[in-house]
Amino acid sequence: MHLKKAILALTLAALHQVSAQIDVNDSLVIYQDSASASHRLEISDDPFAKTLDELFKLNLFRTTQRWEERNEYTADFSSIPDSLFEYRLRKLDHKTPLQLTYNREVRQYIEMYLRKHQLVSRMMGLSQLYFPIFEEVFDKHNIPLEIKYLAMVESALNPRATSVAGAQGLWQFIYSTGRLMGLSITSYIDERNDPYKSTEAAARFLKQLYRWFNDWNLALAAYNSGPGNVTKAIRRSGGKTNYWELRPYLPRETAGYVPAFIAVNYVINYAHEHGIYPLEPEITFYDLDTVVVREPVDLRHLAEVLEMPAEMISFLNPQYRHYIIPSSEDNLYFIALPRDKWGLFVANEDTIYTYLKETTRSSTEIANRLRANAEASPLTSGDRVVHTVKRGESLGAIAKKYKVNISDIKRWNNLRSNNIHPNQRLTIYRNRQGPSASNALASASSAKEQIPVIRHNSGTTKNDNSRNNVQYYTVNPGDTLYSIARRYQGVRVEDLMAWNNLKDARDLKSGMKLKIYLN
Repeated sequence: MHLKKAILALTLAALHQVSAQIDVNDSLVIYQDSASASHRLEISDDPFAKTLDELFKLNLFRTTQRWEERNEYTADFSSIPDSLFEYRLRKLDHKTPLQLTYNREVRQYIEMYLRKHQLVSRMMGLSQLYFPIFEEVFDKHNIPLEIKYLAMVESALNPRATSVAGAQGLWQFIYSTGRLMGLSITSYIDERNDPYKSTEAAARFLKQLYRWFNDWNLALAAYNSGPGNVTKAIRRSGGKTNYWELRPYLPRETAGYVPAFIAVNYVINYAHEHGIYPLEPEITFYDLDTVVVREPVDLRHLAEVLEMPAEMISFLNPQYRHYIIPSSEDNLYFIALPRDKWGLFVANEDTIYTYLKETTRSSTEIANRLRANAEASPLTSGDRVVHTVKRGESLGAIAKKYKVNISDIKRWNNLRSNNIHPNQRLTIYRNRQGPSASNALASASSAKEQIPVIRHNSGTTKNDNSRNNVQYYTVNPGDTLYSIARRYQGVRVEDLMAWNNLKDARDLKSGMKLKIYLN
């Protein structure tokens, strides 16, 4: 027993030295009362608000006319009485072991998030990608599922969020805390940005903090500022262990941390009542699958082969620095891909590795060929179109719409990065005759003088009269369109969707009968 206590004390001492998930001023700010505390904490300069603002830089959402019409309306929250906020939070409080208290400080953060309703829409969209991961991990560790909202406070669900203190990822681990919790950080890999591994580390860290303080509010405060600062505040307060009584003795940023967390719980659960709806990301958790990578891979070259934006493949795999998945005999590295691209990768894995090796060896040649083609081909070949950027659009989505490359759009419009903004006008040339970036890459490959032809299983769609042998397949629990397609030679996921009028892979339900045409 004494040995366990000694080990726990040493662990706490270590955490005291290395914690502080976001930038926290170690100097103590003591407030005389709660009102003065809220006065000193300027919401406009709040780090949580700044983290939320960073979402404007993510161009991975798709807007619809319905979303734009819905989000033109914003409720006048300034006229909402405290009693309504308190009533709604009390209803949420009854559903969780957390303490969702309502007070003046919490209202300040509720109003801050409501003012930034467009960014909240983006967070709600990103939650479709990350909340299934959080819920699975927290359920395994017996942690209240509502803790998932903490990542919205920490990073606004931006997997590459970086604080001024160097904290990284969805759960904002600084280097030392990340290493202490078992996350690998190398020149090529940063598992603080890995959605799965960082969530696992956050769960273990939060569980450890709760065991120490026996109070979720104090555990959250310790997650932000470090358990040492919370212990110090308890000592300076004369032994108080209630978060709200302890709050005046906590570092300035941590004083707003729990109120912001409670506010996010409210805003996400009552978003519709305030006219806020999710802005859908281009991909969700259920559209993804993972595969082990057996050889070194440059994600930019892989994106060329799979015909998807490099920005998207990097966003889905934020743990890989510099777009590189390294080689390792000791570790297995995984890559997350959209299900249709996952199928292409698995079916053509050896061919892809061969091409990527040749591409890596001839990178200088490729660069020279791209430059030569850019200079030789007229920029004005093809039909000229002026596209006005809509809210939430990305270069990848625009390139897909006009069937051109992102690199071409950037070249035509002298863009140095992929950042674009609403109402920006982009010049696009369709049906151009000059060589594109992908053609340049193809001709530069020393192995076959072209990008490998990705083998889509041969077949046609339902309009082909040669498919006169019809079979029906009953969908079982756990089936995916890809797993079903693999059962039948020559059948593609695209065929299954076309034959059965499926607009989205998520439309597949257990018990559904699928029509399958065979030669």
